[in-house]
Amino acid sequence: RWTIDQDRIYVAGISSGGGATANLGATYPDLFAAIAVHSGAEYGYPLPFAGEQAQARDAMAPLGEAEAFSGEVEEIAAIPPGPDPIRQGEKAFHAMGSFARAVPTIVFHGTADHVSDPINGDQVTQQWITTNHLASPGDFTAAFEHPSSTTEHPAGPDGERPYTVDTWQDAHGRDVVTYYKV
Repeated sequence: RWTIDQDRIYVAGISSGGGATANLGATYPDLFAAIAVHSGAEYGYPLPFAGEQAQARDAMAPLGEAEAFSGEVEEIAAIPPGPDPIRQGEKAFHAMGSFARAVPTIVFHGTADHVSDPINGDQVTQQWITTNHLASPGDFTAAFEHPSSTTEHPAGPDGERPYTVDTWQDAHGRDVVTYYKV
């Protein structure tokens, strides 16, 4: 039932590792079959605490353990919103060079994430829709605003959180980008 590319690697990352995963998918599409970005950022995102982000880090006092786990700290986003995802998608496509191809991508992000700004989920999804369109313009003509399908999952009786799954497919009906928004 599943088609597994045995000649390539599947890579997943969370938070800064999610951003690194986006970078790997763009710079080594010949090595990575598909990518999964969980609470991360788009290709080429300037990692937090580097350059312009250093001032934000220096101004932030360390949290005590009780404060960190209290759920009361809501304004910290160690991974703030990234740059324009369309432009980053173009940059990712150029990074692919002669190996350019659509890289199947799955994104997971929470709408109440206090570490990676929730907009990053939308941005990494938009970036990969753009990159994959440029890499496969005849087969993948998706737009972020118009997923091929959307499925709403309500909260469960045992505290399960509600989530939405948006999927963008290519001209052959294959899932290319899937976005789980929790």
